[in-house]
Amino acid sequence: MASAITGTAVVNTILQRPAMADTPSVFMRRTRGNIQDALSRVGALLPRRKSLARSALLAAPVTRSSPQSTVHSPQSTVHSPQSTVRKPWSPQSAIGFHVRLTPGVTIAQRAVIEGPYVELREAVVAPPYPRGVRFLQNVCVPTLLRAVETHGAVADVITAYLQSPEGKRCPPESVRQVLARLYQEGVLTAVESD
Repeated sequence: MASAITGTAVVNTILQRPAMADTPSVFMRRTRGNIQDALSRVGALLPRRKSLARSALLAAPVTRSSPQSTVHSPQSTVHSPQSTVRKPWSPQSAIGFHVRLTPGVTIAQRAVIEGPYVELREAVVAPPYPRGVRFLQNVCVPTLLRAVETHGAVADVITAYLQSPEGKRCPPESVRQVLARLYQEGVLTAVESD
C-alpha cells in the first residue's frame, strides 16, 4: 500500500514536472528499500519474540521485592539514546524550561510527498530520524526547531510556532507534545540555568 501511494506521487511528478525526474526516482528507490527493510525486521522478530516469551515464562524465577529495593518512576527521568540522565519534562515544568538543538541535529532538504507531488522540502535529520522528519502530529518540525533556535524558552517557542503560517491551525497541546517527544528522543537538550 505504501508503494502504491508513493508510486502515484512519483509518476505524477515525473509526468507533470519532467525537470524533477531524478528526485522522485531516487525517492521511490529509497522508499521501496525502507519498506523492504522494515518488513524483513518485523518478519525476523516474530518467531524470536514468540520464543523469547515462552523461554521467559518457563525460566522466570519467583522473586520477592525487598523493602530496600528502589523503584524508579518512568516519568521521573528520561534517558536519551546517549544514556545521559535528563531533566524531567512535565507540562508543569515546561513553562520555565529552556531547550536548544542537540549538536548534530540539522535541517536539510529531503524529498517528501506533498499533495500529489514529490517535492524537496526542509526536514530535520537527527539520530532518531536519519532519513529526516518533516511533520509530527501535524506540527512542522523544521519550523518548530527554528523557533527553538531563536527563542529557547519553551513558552516562547510555542507562542512563536503558533504565530507562524504552519502553526495557525495547530492546537498548543500538539506543539507541547512534539517538543516533549523531541526532548525525550534527544533531538533537544535542556539549557542549564545559572
